[in-house]
Amino acid sequence: MEQTNSLPAAPSRLLSFFCLLAMISSGLLAIIGLSGIFATSKIADMYYTNMKNSAIQVNQLDILEEYMGMLTGFFITVSAILFLLNVLKLLGVVQMWKGKKKGFLLYVIPAVMMVFIYFFLGYAAPELGGILLLAGIDEGVMIYSIGQEVGISIGILALIFITIFALKRQEMN
Repeated sequence: MEQTNSLPAAPSRLLSFFCLLAMISSGLLAIIGLSGIFATSKIADMYYTNMKNSAIQVNQLDILEEYMGMLTGFFITVSAILFLLNVLKLLGVVQMWKGKKKGFLLYVIPAVMMVFIYFFLGYAAPELGGILLLAGIDEGVMIYSIGQEVGISIGILALIFITIFALKRQEMN
């Protein structure tokens, strides 16, 4: 009786390289998403306190408080979704690195969903600021939006990675 070796072949150097890059980026972005879940409330509180101490009228405080509550909830939700999608991408990359084709879909589906989310944040909802970087400056708060640039960059990188992984699928079982 003849024995067959069922161990998957080692991935090529190119596939290993891109899997490693995707693991690093997905892991870091998952950490950023997780920190966004917890940091959003603190940033919103800081912004609200700054606005409350500025020359805002008393009748506008209720509107500001309601707006900040909605915005905080929105960013916590987006951060949680991005965290989950990056964890799924990470699991998919690990599967591809192990030589399993099922990892390709586990990577591609969240990657495409993330492109749409960043597109929405950057283009469809620019008044939400895309991705907000809040930094306290003296007594004010500087809001810098980089949503469109991030959306385009993530979209291009996602397409490059998806294309390379698709071309290397024949190396997977």
